[in-house]
Amino acid sequence: MFYIQNQKLYNMKKISGLIFLLVMIVFSSGAQPGGMGDPRARAVSDSLKMIDYNQMLGQLGITSIRQGASGTATAPNAANYDEAKANPYPILPDPLTLKNGKKVTTAKIWWEQRRPEIVEDFDREVYGRIPKVLPKVTWELVSTKDDKNGEFPNAKQIAIEGHSRWGKAALVTLAYDPRMATAYVSSSGEGGAKLHRRNAGELVENVAASSEYHWVAGNFIKYAGPLTWNDLPVDSHELVAMCGWT
Repeated sequence: MFYIQNQKLYNMKKISGLIFLLVMIVFSSGAQPGGMGDPRARAVSDSLKMIDYNQMLGQLGITSIRQGASGTATAPNAANYDEAKANPYPILPDPLTLKNGKKVTTAKIWWEQRRPEIVEDFDREVYGRIPKVLPKVTWELVSTKDDKNGEFPNAKQIAIEGHSRWGKAALVTLAYDPRMATAYVSSSGEGGAKLHRRNAGELVENVAASSEYHWVAGNFIKYAGPLTWNDLPVDSHELVAMCGWT
């Protein structure tokens, strides 16, 4: 899901025509629907993704983005693991300072003023907003376990866990949903617990690239193009802060 400020109008007929053409290429070649393991289906998926990605760049007025870090140690853009080079922007946004410069001194100020400011920044610039119209999802209940404190479920024992991209999801869930008591977050990386301003491992540019941009808000791509990591109004330490103060 994406949120773009000053969204422009686009020629949807042209885009629909391109999608139709790509689908026709696959089926006119005799391909049968075989899932993404089918090279032709993969080619169509990649083509549609690039159409959407380029459309997103157009909405943002971006002509190019910086290259992300490579996992190959000998590559010119190899990921950095030298601590001396890891913190080009050592001054981070203060989670306990309001936009008006006043300090957070009570839990009431945090919940009613500062936390909503941080949520708004994450919604607009990092994770995106929940669409007004959600697709229908079918859930299957595979098991149940009762855990009650008297007549009510014990909310203090509700936890969530995840690894890698699901580590990101687990951390965001814990930050946004106060009903969660704790989380086990494993290797959440960029877009998770790692600071966006930190030059180590995966970078903002990796997540903003065409292979991963669908994980974040469209606005996030700006910080891999005309803007820098330091231009982000929030950083991941504030996501962690959202998990804590009760």
